[in-house]
Amino acid sequence: AAQDKCANVQCKDGEVCDAGKCKCMEQCPEEWNNYPRQLCVDGKTYRHECDLWRNKCYCTKSDSRCGGAEFGSHKPTDSIVVQYFDACRDLAAQCDWSSEEASFHARLAIWFKDLYSQKWSVASGKSDDLSLLSPLSLKTRASTTTLFNAPTSSPYGVHGGYLSFWFCEMDKNNNGNLDRTEIALLSQLLNPSTPCLNTFLSKCGSGTISLSAWNSCFKVPKAEEMPCTNFS
Repeated sequence: AAQDKCANVQCKDGEVCDAGKCKCMEQCPEEWNNYPRQLCVDGKTYRHECDLWRNKCYCTKSDSRCGGAEFGSHKPTDSIVVQYFDACRDLAAQCDWSSEEASFHARLAIWFKDLYSQKWSVASGKSDDLSLLSPLSLKTRASTTTLFNAPTSSPYGVHGGYLSFWFCEMDKNNNGNLDRTEIALLSQLLNPSTPCLNTFLSKCGSGTISLSAWNSCFKVPKAEEMPCTNFS
C-alpha cells in the first residue's frame, strides 16, 4: 500500500509523503488555520509557519507556486530568519531612540537577569529546544550559581556575568560572534513589543556582534566580563 511505503520516510517541514516520496503540501492541515500564529520573515507576514514551510518547499523544488500571491510574492531561501511572531510592522518608525538610548541597555540587562531566573526555575535536562527558554544543564547551573552571587559595580545592578552568559547561550555555533540567525533568538522573544531592540543591536555591530562588542554595548565592568568557557 502507498501508506506502507511512507512508514519509514521522514519528510521535511512543508512536505508530505506520497507513495514513498516526499512532495510539497498542496495546502496546510486545517488545524493551522484554526490556530494561526502570524510571523514576520524578510518584511513579509505569513499566516503561520506551515505557509512558510510550504512556500519554501515550492521554491526549493522550483515549483511555479513559489512566491505566489498567497505568499505575498515572497521567495524564501535557505538562509531565511523568522524576525518575530506577529504581523510585520515598521519597528524603526515606532522607536524613539533619543528618549530610549540612555537607559535601554540597563532595562535590557535587567530583562536578561529575569529571564535567567525563569530558566533556573525550569527543571534541568537535555533539550533539543534551541530557544532562549530551554532548560539549563546541571553543569551550567553549577557554574552560574557561584558566578552570579558575586557583587557588581554595575550602576543598574546586574552582574556582567549574566550578559556574558546570554551571549554564549545565543552563540549556538560557538564561534565567538552572534550572526543574524542567533540574534533572531532574542528578537523573536522581544519583538515587536520592543521596537528599539534592532536599533540597539545595530549599534553593537554590523551584521555580527562579538563578545567584546556585546559587553561594551551593555557597559559591563571590565572585571565582570566572562569568556564562554566559564559556562561550558
